[in-house]
Amino acid sequence: MKIGFFTSEYPTVAETHGGIGSMTQNMARHLAHRGHAVSVYTWTDDSPMDDRGVRIVPMSHRGALRALYATRRRIARDLERGEIDVIEAPECNAHLLPAGRGTAIRMNGSHHFWCATLDQKMRPARIVLEQVGIRSAHGLCAVSQYTAALTRKVMRLGGREIDILPNPIDTETFVPKKQSVVPTRVVFAGSITEKKGIRELCQSMQHVLRQVPDAELHVAGRDQPGTNGHPSFRDQILQTLDEKTSEHIRFLGALPLKDTAALMATAGVCVFPSYMETMGMVIAEAMACSRPVVTTNRGPGPEVLGPEGECGFLAEPTSALDIADKIVRVLSRPEESNRMGQRGRLRAEEHFSAAACLPKNLSFYEKHAYKS
Repeated sequence: MKIGFFTSEYPTVAETHGGIGSMTQNMARHLAHRGHAVSVYTWTDDSPMDDRGVRIVPMSHRGALRALYATRRRIARDLERGEIDVIEAPECNAHLLPAGRGTAIRMNGSHHFWCATLDQKMRPARIVLEQVGIRSAHGLCAVSQYTAALTRKVMRLGGREIDILPNPIDTETFVPKKQSVVPTRVVFAGSITEKKGIRELCQSMQHVLRQVPDAELHVAGRDQPGTNGHPSFRDQILQTLDEKTSEHIRFLGALPLKDTAALMATAGVCVFPSYMETMGMVIAEAMACSRPVVTTNRGPGPEVLGPEGECGFLAEPTSALDIADKIVRVLSRPEESNRMGQRGRLRAEEHFSAAACLPKNLSFYEKHAYKS
């Protein structure tokens, strides 16, 4: 197939990018590797380029309305000419796609979603743009059952079909490294923001250390501004901890993907107590490293982790005591923890690998292709 993506944060050309950009690149590269013609339309002043077989199509972002109409015209033209069969975008860019066949939206967390789950301040312009873009698209998919159900409710989509297509993870980068495991190491990977539950995780270490005195928390992720105008959430967290606990926490900053995967593979347990996610790819990535996981009991956390106790445990993200209890349960039972990790690797391969996800995505694209 000839598959297109639109994203404003493709890692190869964007100065900064988040999960949507990483997911798009991962999906695009896997599709290109399997022989599909893949094009990524993105904001950049660079010339057209190739990213491991993925064609980067530069789009000008000068003037909001001008960019909107130019992008729609270009994509509509490429669909009509057969240069692409279908194009996918996230909700935040849905309004940039032309209406009708050949267009698909992947629900990775809309403004509607975050306003409903984390009480974000509603921005009327974004609400309108999402409504227009999503209702105009021919196909809709979501990265989890939870995201689909909540988005359907808050956007009042009624009986509109929404396919469930988890984002694929890279099971060739996130791999087990049994000889590297440090049994008392706790690993977190993600942005240093309040919604990720990192404050409560750091506070939980005070309780963990009473039962596992040599435990250490390794935190990989970019620091973000704190609450109430504080410039650093990391520093804000450290101010709440006693000296002994702080000595057992290492903030490593943002790491390249391969280094993040290598760090996860060393963990006695990986912990992701997020207040809310749309899928939580990092949970699946940790399982792919064959490590037990403690994750949030909210949103799609249970959906990704599977039955509690099989690949890890669920915790209430606002409770440092509950997080600590689940961490200690894993660290104090090394043999069972290793079995959890082994089951996690199997689950990651069966549900979240490219081999498992791409056929379903291709069926979705074929169903909504411009000339199917």
